[in-house]
Amino acid sequence: MTPTGTHGDTPSVAGTVRRVRFVTEAGAGDEVLAEFVDPAPRRAVCRAPGTAPEPGDGIDVLTAPGSAGDDPMLSAGPAQWVADGSSATPTVVTVHGAQVVWTPARAAILAPADRTEPFLRALVEFCYFEAQLRALEAETAAAWPLLDADSALSRTVTTHDPDRFEDVTARAAQALDRRVRLARIVPYLYQPRPHLPPLANQLIDRLRERAHIENRHEALAAQLDVFDRVYEMTSQLISDFTASRQQKTLEWVIIVLLAAETLLLLIDLLWTLGV
Repeated sequence: MTPTGTHGDTPSVAGTVRRVRFVTEAGAGDEVLAEFVDPAPRRAVCRAPGTAPEPGDGIDVLTAPGSAGDDPMLSAGPAQWVADGSSATPTVVTVHGAQVVWTPARAAILAPADRTEPFLRALVEFCYFEAQLRALEAETAAAWPLLDADSALSRTVTTHDPDRFEDVTARAAQALDRRVRLARIVPYLYQPRPHLPPLANQLIDRLRERAHIENRHEALAAQLDVFDRVYEMTSQLISDFTASRQQKTLEWVIIVLLAAETLLLLIDLLWTLGV
């Protein structure tokens, strides 16, 4: 149990802080809460008590005994602790008397002891896939200026620029990678988890609704459609331009060879005639 305190890393009520991190390999002493396959193999681990928080993907979760119907001051402490650790506005969800306060950086679970563990695992699964969606949103937003610059090549290609062509090809591959990653996480954003109890799945449903996952998914998919279209047209024009340039080069090589052959025949004829 963590001691009582004010703000910052220590909550103002008694509770247990779980430092959950999403890693490729679990370390010694780590408690594995969940394992993920998509979009890449990861494990959600709970760092051993007393371990200092380290940078990386994850969330700090405060679990405290109680329920939403208890003394309001009891739930105010965890809510304040969550708010102090994130710039985002906390989302509050109530499921059959239990209360969950969530932000991408911190969360708190106020629930009876027998519901704490399944709610924690449900929260961890939601956080992992929400973080994947959020990362895709950030990457896509950052890629828009480059797309605007590359879109000129989707209309016409007039100059041979190998370095730029290589950069555009790389960005097209990155856009495709984002599309693939989204496709791999979408089922986990909506489908129930058979290994979790019904109340835990209800928590995921409520969090999905409050985090506007469906709207965010649709908006991101629409943006990725634009990236796909622009880079498809750009890649096609670059390919056509490159092929045309190679064909013209080959034609000039043939013309030069024919001219050289004609010249040699003329020289040989003049030599034969003794001119």
